[in-house]
Amino acid sequence: FEPQLGTIVVPGDFSLNDYTKHKWYGYFYSALPQQWVYSSYGLVYFELPSGNLTNSLNGIVTSWSPFQQTNTPQNQNYEYSTTLDTDTSTTGSPTNLYPGTNVSFTDSSTQTNNFTSTDVNFDIYRNWEMNAGAYDTSFVQTISVNDNTPPYDTSFPNDTTVNEGEDFSPVNLGSPQYSDNSNLQVTVGYYDVLIYEDNLQQDWERAWMATDISGNTSLEKVQLITILKPQNIGEPFYENFKIYPNPGKGFIHFVSETHSDIRVFNVTGKSVTDKIYWSNKYINLSQKPAGIYFIRIINKNDTERFIKYIKF
Repeated sequence: FEPQLGTIVVPGDFSLNDYTKHKWYGYFYSALPQQWVYSSYGLVYFELPSGNLTNSLNGIVTSWSPFQQTNTPQNQNYEYSTTLDTDTSTTGSPTNLYPGTNVSFTDSSTQTNNFTSTDVNFDIYRNWEMNAGAYDTSFVQTISVNDNTPPYDTSFPNDTTVNEGEDFSPVNLGSPQYSDNSNLQVTVGYYDVLIYEDNLQQDWERAWMATDISGNTSLEKVQLITILKPQNIGEPFYENFKIYPNPGKGFIHFVSETHSDIRVFNVTGKSVTDKIYWSNKYINLSQKPAGIYFIRIINKNDTERFIKYIKF
């Protein structure tokens, strides 16, 4: 509040020369209409030069600042992105200012630009300064930026089948590509788990994941790798029988010298070909659906064996 000498004047320096009672002008809560208002009010007796102050209103506040009414912006937390906007239109600015108040601010930041986690995890300290006449004040607003978003894959290698002895490393079978909201380097890793094995094949799960500069790790994603075992090694029955290519598109060449009966079955056990004699030299499954088939070979001694074939 500021003293009024018969007319309303703006707040500022003032002097009183003798014992006086004046109305004072300021910002207070009015019983009618039950809201905060700017107005004049008979508040106190103030005796000069002794400085004696006598309250004429219970609970009166005898000191005042034009910034008591100001609403200051709160501290903020944001997820990092390359398009993050920390302008005051987003993070807020002081409102409900006393008339004539001047506002300015300066920023300082802990952000670095050296391709480390502090590129995307940092604080902005916004130092606000306000001035209204002879009154000054300042406060600091903290704007925290953090990266909590894991990388995500933009391409992923297909499930695949190789023959035993072939290279089944990522160099040969492919690896995923990842992106991250930071646009910084991510570390890609994997591990292999054998999930099934029989005398025909091994099935492996290759679990891929990526970790960004902030330590956020993507969900694991699995690539299935089947390794086919050769069927003519160490078994005299197969020494003179070979098929190729396997896997293939359905046109299968075979080399056979001693086997008399060849037939192909699907995974349900249903025959999908008539009897094929070794002299034919090929099997045609090109019109059959893609999937797994079993080639049965019966030799002249009526000994039976199966070879797994994959059509894609």
